[in-house]
Amino acid sequence: MSAAAIKSYRFATPQQWGAGVLARAEFDAQGQLQPFAPYARACRLLPPAAGAYAPAFGYDGTAWWRGADARLYRLPAAGGDPVAVAAPADIAHARRLVIGRRVVWVAGIRAGSLHCHAQDDLGVILSVELAAAQIVDIADDGRNGLWVLAERGGSTWLMHVDCAGGIACEFDLGCKVHSLRALVYLRTTRRIVLLAHDGATLWFLDTRGENVQAPLLVVTLWPCFKATQLGSDGRARILIAGADALNDGAQSRVIVTDAFGDKLDRIDIALPATGVAAHAGMLLVTGSAGAQYCGGATAETAAAADCVLLTPFLHSPERGNEHGWLRAEIAAHLPRGALLSVEYAATDNPALREEVALLTQDRTLPPQVRLSRVARLLGDWSAPLRYAGSDAADEAQLFAAPLFDVRAPYLWLRITLTAPPGSAMPRLTELRVLYPQQSLMQHLPAIYRRDDQPQDFMRALVGVLETTTQGIDCRIAALGSLLHPQTAEVEWLDYIARWLGLPWDDALDAVRKRALMLQGHRILALRGTRAGLEVLLACLFPGEPRWFRIIDFTAEHMPARVGGAGCSGAPLPALLAGLPAAATALGRKAILGRARLPCPGATADVLAALAGRIRIDIIASAAERQAWEPWLPALIDAVVPVTARVTLRWRSRRPDWFGTTLNEARVIGAPAGASLGENAILGHSRLAADRPMTLSESGVDFGFKLQ
Repeated sequence: MSAAAIKSYRFATPQQWGAGVLARAEFDAQGQLQPFAPYARACRLLPPAAGAYAPAFGYDGTAWWRGADARLYRLPAAGGDPVAVAAPADIAHARRLVIGRRVVWVAGIRAGSLHCHAQDDLGVILSVELAAAQIVDIADDGRNGLWVLAERGGSTWLMHVDCAGGIACEFDLGCKVHSLRALVYLRTTRRIVLLAHDGATLWFLDTRGENVQAPLLVVTLWPCFKATQLGSDGRARILIAGADALNDGAQSRVIVTDAFGDKLDRIDIALPATGVAAHAGMLLVTGSAGAQYCGGATAETAAAADCVLLTPFLHSPERGNEHGWLRAEIAAHLPRGALLSVEYAATDNPALREEVALLTQDRTLPPQVRLSRVARLLGDWSAPLRYAGSDAADEAQLFAAPLFDVRAPYLWLRITLTAPPGSAMPRLTELRVLYPQQSLMQHLPAIYRRDDQPQDFMRALVGVLETTTQGIDCRIAALGSLLHPQTAEVEWLDYIARWLGLPWDDALDAVRKRALMLQGHRILALRGTRAGLEVLLACLFPGEPRWFRIIDFTAEHMPARVGGAGCSGAPLPALLAGLPAAATALGRKAILGRARLPCPGATADVLAALAGRIRIDIIASAAERQAWEPWLPALIDAVVPVTARVTLRWRSRRPDWFGTTLNEARVIGAPAGASLGENAILGHSRLAADRPMTLSESGVDFGFKLQ
């Protein structure tokens, strides 16, 4: 089996999932595909227990509404109790609030006026006048502007007001729509939804084509239902609040649909609603008894949920002996109780392929209509392969569906996710469709390879082995990532470092471990040199300026030499040499057992005691020193020669202590009141004088500088 010959189609991002047909599906924060989550049934009544109106959500999840007491209420997304402030007159009587980014839009009390308030102090920062217009409703356009439904000159108009208050566009709905009472805008599909005044009809307007579609009768969503309020989550869900029209004591409900009117959920409420809004799983319904807040839209506390994905047509071209399909690999979070179903259809008819492709791309049709028409066109679908969920749903599981029986070059997959009541929400992470049919069958004797019989038992048996062991192939393909410092797990870094013989300690954090691995070739090549030691310390203490300094005494400093009489002295710091202990002389400081006469031709090396001395200065806080000191000496010893003696010196964090130069421009100063010989403080003392003196003013020739 040649791994290089296998190709695949991959779906993993919202754009890739959206290339097909999605029904009753949405994306979570990570871009994974899942069913529309039903709203939680357990709601709490928010104080005060009085009339509430005009519910809305901000982009950050904050819930807003106005009370019958002329106050504006806000409930943070994090929870807690609502905060109330006195509301201006236009907000106190508003039928609809539109919460933008740091602003609040509302229709003014005066006919045809719009006001934009700042969220922090509710002051008016912008006013817009729509001449000779009566505003019916407003909706957020997703860009700090508004869509406005208004009546003017006996006709119904739809206007777009941008964030600066300008009229971006307007058009007369005319005879198309009459007696409208509400509108919402769905950003994901760029559709405007209009509710007729009779509460029995919804109209859909595509802002990209500006074509009003045929009306959807609300009564078809639930028998005898009459809508009174219209809301949305701002993205893809429509919320229709109303009641059964049988009698005065009818049950009030909120019906949830997708952007095409396909019913997703139904929620019974206690009292008639004065408004409804939603945001990312949170539902807010206002009424005469106050505001009801439902948080946490999960299938664990609600009704069943399901979604369908139909891929665009996939093509496996025939190249020599390579043709057909291998398998579909689906990575999904499938909790216990959830179900994953996979079906496929194929054709070799190019005309049929084009007809199905045009149908799947027709965005004017609801997804359910497109799915049903595609199913009728393709006709012969495979028996569904079903995979049940398990408790191991925290991590994505890999499910494989064999496709080796498919001989046609054009293929469609239909995947269904189902979550029953009481189950957590399933999610699709990735879909890969592998082709051509390169398999283990090609490595069997010819007698077992009968391509003219796709239902052959041997092929089916080998297919089962291939689809159930694809995890081994993935692990083999991923072995290279275990060796690269950027992709390997931390545990693997420990193993590889010891394998390579790098200076190492398991107590190092992941950032330092990866830095050492990336520079490992330089550390090993320069081991035993100053350059190798600098590379090691740069990996352990990254950043500029460097917080370490290496001093090799015999290499960097000269022996001390006193200047004078035209001879310049040695610069400081310098090495102070001395006779070795064995260089004692008879008659002067002689020590029994140590004194001896010098051997002929022997010379005393006055710097021998300083040879191989290295000092490393490191700037660190007390906490950092406590954390680094256990492992740092061992790592340094691993890269310096055996004959070298290393001394670590820890310094406090003073940004100017490295590279200090004592020269004529340097002022020896200190806080007032400190002088040499009187209240002298190490590092802060100065020469006693009325003001700080420079070296040139002191009249002293030091003859050195501090490197």
